[in-house]
Amino acid sequence: MDLKNKKVIITGATALALVSGIWAYSANHKTNVLTNENISYTISGYNQKGDFRLNYRKLAVETATTIAKKNHLSETMISEITTPQHSDYYIMRGYTASDYLKDNYDTLTQKDRDNLAKFIQQIQGVSLYTLAPNEQKLTTSSSSPQKLDSSATDLKNGQKVVVKVTTNSKDVPIKETTKTFTVSGLKKLPQLKASEVAKHLGIKFKGIAGTKYSFARMTSDAYIKKHNLKNGLNRYLNKTEKLTNGETVSFNLAKWAKDVNKNTDDFEIVVDQKNLTKKVSGLTEPKNLDYSDVLSYFNEHKEDRHYGKLQAVTLYQASDITRKYYQVRFYFPPAPYSNAKYSYYEVDDVILKGNKLLTTGYSFMHTIPETDDKIYGDIRLDVK
Repeated sequence: MDLKNKKVIITGATALALVSGIWAYSANHKTNVLTNENISYTISGYNQKGDFRLNYRKLAVETATTIAKKNHLSETMISEITTPQHSDYYIMRGYTASDYLKDNYDTLTQKDRDNLAKFIQQIQGVSLYTLAPNEQKLTTSSSSPQKLDSSATDLKNGQKVVVKVTTNSKDVPIKETTKTFTVSGLKKLPQLKASEVAKHLGIKFKGIAGTKYSFARMTSDAYIKKHNLKNGLNRYLNKTEKLTNGETVSFNLAKWAKDVNKNTDDFEIVVDQKNLTKKVSGLTEPKNLDYSDVLSYFNEHKEDRHYGKLQAVTLYQASDITRKYYQVRFYFPPAPYSNAKYSYYEVDDVILKGNKLLTTGYSFMHTIPETDDKIYGDIRLDVK
């Protein structure tokens, strides 16, 4: 072989090696999606209550496009899979591709179906997530090993937030990488003094003293509503029922403020006052209950079916979530033919106003008495 031919053979071998090298590089090349061009984020809120939000859109589209091209999906397929009408998470979960495969199954070639199936498998193997300063490692559920999380919360200036990309297979053409961001620019959290907030709170009492029909409830004004602090106030009262006039009820201002601070990002309540207290007053004493209006209603609606004198009058409250309505029972001796000890009438839907028990438009009474062997009621009223 002359030198000329040898040169041709060497040149051909070199070209073949070069092509093989390019193919190998292309087959094994992995794309880093965590580039400055793809990453945008916001840091907002207040110091110690700050939020880090990663803009997922570019990252999701870049990841999906890279995997799609590796699996030879057409430009039409890529456009449909990454269309803006789909959410970022929907794209990363492979749902857009699954929908496309399902909707176009009959018109796709078998090769296209296989490529789409491979794309779905690979994109579901990509995890793209943030790690807050107190998080050490990736945690996933057994139902979905893929981790997608674009936020970190309760941050303060100077802390580090880590964004990570990981994959579950060497076949996925996405590079595993990490990028770290430093939290800065968070303003000081506005502060409210507990003593100032307490000026907009109150404790009111209603009901019948010394019974389970006496209640303590928190009140609040527009200031509390404006700051979204109205819900759950009654939980912090040391006592809410079975009250007596003269005792003291307290609202645990310190514990309430602590719980509020855990659940709001808009301000912090500084505890400079531990409790809000109030002496119980205004409850109606049982001996002062006036049921004359109910008695008039009873006399108006009863029929001559009872025997003997009125034996007892009792008051109790039905299982009404508003704790507004009472029932009054009038007990009499039983009919001669009855084996029971008592017969009684019951007037329903009675309300308490001041010390007066009053009938309402909903009040009702059976004209035929019922019977019982005991006198039932939480409060026994004087017989008139």
